[in-house]
Amino acid sequence: MTAPTIFVTCHCRAHRIPIHLDASALPHPVDFCHCLACRQSTGAPFGCYMLIPHPLFPPPGNPLRSADAASATEEAVPYVYLPEGVKAYKSSETGTRYFCATCGCHLGIVFLEDRKWSSVPIGALEFVRTTTLSHASTAASDDPDSAAITSTVSTTVSAAAASKEQEIQAVESTYTISWHQYLSETVDGGITRLLPDGLARWAVEPDDAPFVTPMAAGPLNAQFRATSAGETLTARCRCGGVRARILRPSAIPSGPGAKERGSADGQRWLSGHCFCTDCRLTSGFPVTSWTYVGREHLTFEGETLVYYKSSEGVKRGFCGTCGATITWDGGQKTVDVSTALFEKEQSEAVAAVEEDWTYLEDEPSYPADARDRVLVEALTKGMRENAGKGR
Repeated sequence: MTAPTIFVTCHCRAHRIPIHLDASALPHPVDFCHCLACRQSTGAPFGCYMLIPHPLFPPPGNPLRSADAASATEEAVPYVYLPEGVKAYKSSETGTRYFCATCGCHLGIVFLEDRKWSSVPIGALEFVRTTTLSHASTAASDDPDSAAITSTVSTTVSAAAASKEQEIQAVESTYTISWHQYLSETVDGGITRLLPDGLARWAVEPDDAPFVTPMAAGPLNAQFRATSAGETLTARCRCGGVRARILRPSAIPSGPGAKERGSADGQRWLSGHCFCTDCRLTSGFPVTSWTYVGREHLTFEGETLVYYKSSEGVKRGFCGTCGATITWDGGQKTVDVSTALFEKEQSEAVAAVEEDWTYLEDEPSYPADARDRVLVEALTKGMRENAGKGR
C-alpha cells in the first residue's frame, strides 16, 4: 500500500504543512473527543485529531525525524519553530493548540508528555495523489475513445478537484473514526444523541468505564435539564476573550430574525449542523454546529473577535487568542453562533441546554461536501428523527 501525500491546510491557504505517514500503519484509528477543552477551544461539537509520528513544525532547514524528536528539548519541539501566521494557545496544563491567525483553521495539537508526536485535525487534511490522465492533442475531439488522443501524461491532481468518491476513499484509507471519548464532560452525551453510529462510547478514555446516557430510557429527566434557563444565554470561547449574549426570540418578538428563525412559542432558535467545505477549512473539523440567532437578539463582547471573509458577502468570526469558531455572518436577518460554545454549569447537560434554547433542522447542511461517511450518515439519520425538537 502506498501512503497518500497529505498536507494540513487551511481555508486561506496561508499554511500547507506536509504530513508523513507510515503506510503500513494505515488507516489510523481516530476518536471524537467531547472534552470541554476541545469544544471550547475549537467551537466544534467535538475535537477529532489524527496522530502523526513527527513534529508538526520542525526546525527550518533541519526537519526532525521522530527518533530525533524523542531526545529534543521540550522547547524545541515544536514551540520555538512556529511559522509566521500560526498562533499557539495552551488550552490545558499539557496541551497546546495551533491555528491559522488569518482564517482561524486549527492546524494541530501537541501534548507535553508526547512532544515527539503531534496530532492534526482531520478536517484540515488535504490529499494529493499521482494519477495517470489522458490528454488529447490540439486536434483531438471530446470523445475519450477517439484516435485523436495521442498522449498520456502523469499529472498530480488534488482530490478536491477529483471526484468526491476519490476524496472519500483517500479519507478512508488514511484514518478510521473508531470511538467517542470524554463523554462524561457532556453529562448527557451531547451531540452523540444524534449519532446512531454504533461506535464505542467512553466516559473518559478507551478501556475506562463505558459512557451511559442518563436519558437513554426516555425524555430528559428534570435533574438533567438546564438550570440556567433564563432569558439570556452566553456563548463563550475557551479563553473568555469573546462572549456572545443571546436573547430568546420572545425578547424582541417583532424582530425580523425572530419571525424567520424563532420557534412558535418564542423560546427557541433554529439550529443545525453544517458539512460545507468552507466550514471545514475554517475550523479544521468535519462538522460545525450553528444556532441561527436574530441579529437584534445578539450582542458580542470582548476584544479578541477576528473576522475573516470566507466568500463574497460572508464573514466568519473566531477568537484570535484561542482559535474557537464563533460566528458566521452572511448579512441576513440572523447570525450563526457556534452551538458548542453555549455556557453551562458543571452539573448541567450539554444537550439539555441546547434543547432549552434551540430546535433542530431536519437534516444537515451541505451533506454532499462531507468526507466522513459514518458521520454524515449517522447525523442525517439522527437529525431526521429529532427534527423540530431540542436535542
